[in-house]
Amino acid sequence: MSRKLIYVSGLLACFRCHLDYSEADRHLIYGDIDRRPEVIEHLEGIFKITPLEILASILVRYPHLDEASANIFNSYNEFIGVLRDETKRTQLENLKEEEADADALYQYTRKLSHAYRDGLLALFFDEQSGLDALTKNYGVF
Repeated sequence: MSRKLIYVSGLLACFRCHLDYSEADRHLIYGDIDRRPEVIEHLEGIFKITPLEILASILVRYPHLDEASANIFNSYNEFIGVLRDETKRTQLENLKEEEADADALYQYTRKLSHAYRDGLLALFFDEQSGLDALTKNYGVF
């Protein structure tokens, strides 16, 4: 989940180059080589905040995605809680693949990862915000 967060935050940071400017401003800024420092400064400012803050900076813009936001942040918080618990972390580290289906803790963390994934899918493929178009144009190769 943490690796997904890093990937997602990087993608959203790039999306902010589109989202943070109006269409007219984008044409002015990106069409003028002399304004490159402005774009670089903008990106530097974005990357000074944490991956969770980058994700939150997008989700807060779209109240209709509150459920997706709750899925993402609640499941991630619970996941971090599992990792912080040394006993639980050790249990997962020592779990054999053939025992995973019967292990309650593994199943719980799997459920968390699915909630996290579902929240991210709702965010990245949301038509109302236009993030679906950015995902299709810049996130899918």
